[in-house]
Amino acid sequence: MKWTIFSGPRGEKAGDLPEEIQNLIRGIEKFAPREHREERRVHYYNYGMLKEYQKPLQELLSAISEGRALAQTENKAQLLKSLFHGMKGFYDRKGRLSLEQAVEDRELRRKLSRVLLIFYKKEKTADSEIRSCLQGLREGKPEGSKETSPEKSRFGGEVTS
Repeated sequence: MKWTIFSGPRGEKAGDLPEEIQNLIRGIEKFAPREHREERRVHYYNYGMLKEYQKPLQELLSAISEGRALAQTENKAQLLKSLFHGMKGFYDRKGRLSLEQAVEDRELRRKLSRVLLIFYKKEKTADSEIRSCLQGLREGKPEGSKETSPEKSRFGGEVTS
């Protein structure tokens, strides 16, 4: 019996991922802890097979890959903020949550703590620590952005000054 539930409408193989996502995964696997490889594959990498998740997954994996340098420093707040934007885009694809609501979402903060563990081997980060690091985030303008004319944010909305 052939199981076709994991193939696309045109018979695409389940393992077919866009080249950009494959490159990000290869880069991440060079530094990520080996003992969590299967967990990364099951909970994140497999979403690349679904078209609607490919762009958010690519943004999340880019944030994870770029966060490697931050993870090696003691600037945990900057790492958390960077990852949180990617996580929000991945878990809230339709943009139903404002940035403030996402910061208050306990499950999203728990998943962020899990990402730190499985991608950087950062031991369980306390929810209160994550929440305090993310409190500075406000809708529209991430910390450190310049006062300029309106532009498109990473999530498609307009950024206002």
